[in-house]
Amino acid sequence: MTTFDETLSEAESRRLEGRWDDALFLLDGALETARALGPHEHGRALVALARTLVDRATFGGKPDDARADAVFAELESLAETSGETSILAAALDLRGRILHARFLADRSAGEPEGELALFERGLELRDPGDTRGIAESLFHVGLVHQVVRGD
Repeated sequence: MTTFDETLSEAESRRLEGRWDDALFLLDGALETARALGPHEHGRALVALARTLVDRATFGGKPDDARADAVFAELESLAETSGETSILAAALDLRGRILHARFLADRSAGEPEGELALFERGLELRDPGDTRGIAESLFHVGLVHQVVRGD
């Protein structure tokens, strides 16, 4: 029997290989277990799901805006009710990333409203020990300045 952590790890591997639909299948199956395990695991599963949707939209040209918006809303609600700022920080970064993916798909619309603010707020909420999260937030702030604004 596969554990929850093993399922998340396998989904992450498939996401990184560009096998987004396979990763989504695994994560969809893990969500019910994640909810039962509590807010932290539920948040981890939702973050993994959001990352996969963002990667599929960014690199695979398969945006699923309605699903991404629903996942972000669930993440933000979970962060609010649980008080876990790490979940909210990740949700803000990922919401900014989906705006960035939409920008890359259609640059004619100009800079996405609120994209930079999402990344900056996510950075503010990061725990000082969360070096990966801090690096991600800083990278995305840099993307806005370089790719979107051409600074």
